[in-house]
Amino acid sequence: MRIAETSEGTFCCSDEESVADFAQHLARVIAAPSTIGFSGDLGAGKTTLIRSFCAALGSTVPVSSPTYVLSFEYTTTAGVLIEHWDLYRVYDLVPELLEPPSSRTIRLIEWPERMHSWGDLPDIVVTLSFGETPTARAISVWPSAFGELVKEEFYSTERRG
Repeated sequence: MRIAETSEGTFCCSDEESVADFAQHLARVIAAPSTIGFSGDLGAGKTTLIRSFCAALGSTVPVSSPTYVLSFEYTTTAGVLIEHWDLYRVYDLVPELLEPPSSRTIRLIEWPERMHSWGDLPDIVVTLSFGETPTARAISVWPSAFGELVKEEFYSTERRG
């Protein structure tokens, strides 16, 4: 098993492929409208995880980091709009993020801690950190109830597969 639960709401992924597997499980428990924050050091794999998450939802558009343009939008085959924001270079309020996503939108925000006035955002925070090997990542999901949903979905898939 390339994904192991290490504590409540925290998972250890051994490599980039297992991060992609984790993203698929996460995508199965998320529904629009939602806002998900992705935190972690530079190079921890936020965009990699988002790329796999978008693919799992049926987006066929290449996903890259919107660091220099602030945001990208992708549409899934089911008609869900995915907003992908990167706040790494943002130091002021982004008014668009204060509005809730529409009923058919999932909003993904890298570096959510850069936003100084959140209101009710984000619904979920996924934190990536470097693991014990160069390719390993620890992924924590908050609130932990969403981590439990991911774990349940993962184990039900394992039993079916």
